[in-house]
Amino acid sequence: MAVTCAVPAPPATAQQITVETVVSGLATIWAIDFAPDGRIFLTERGGRVRTVTDGRLDSEPWITIDVVEVSESGLLGLALDPDFADNGFVYVAYTYGTGDGGLQNRLVRLREDPATRRGLFDAVLLDDVHGGRGP
Repeated sequence: MAVTCAVPAPPATAQQITVETVVSGLATIWAIDFAPDGRIFLTERGGRVRTVTDGRLDSEPWITIDVVEVSESGLLGLALDPDFADNGFVYVAYTYGTGDGGLQNRLVRLREDPATRRGLFDAVLLDDVHGGRGP
């Protein structure tokens, strides 16, 4: 039996790739989203949602959430609401510990306080999703 594969020819000219550091000083970035006002929202697995404004990392976290960071757990997904400019909603998923040593995941809706431009808890949307070790 013979197997034949078609391999595309390499491009006639090599593509130039430029790598640029946008911001530094972050720890284990997991998710990124872009706000309509130009800010960049990022999650650090250790529990902080950080923002970058005009190319600079804001000195204070947008919000800090109590998470359990082991293996691939911690503060994970992040998405800005399609109407973020009007409602300030941000959705995040994170892992927390249970009293018996287990891990559970939770999806919450946060909202931005217009006066401080910092995040506040708004609602738990999904909870008690098994997250790994334990019963």
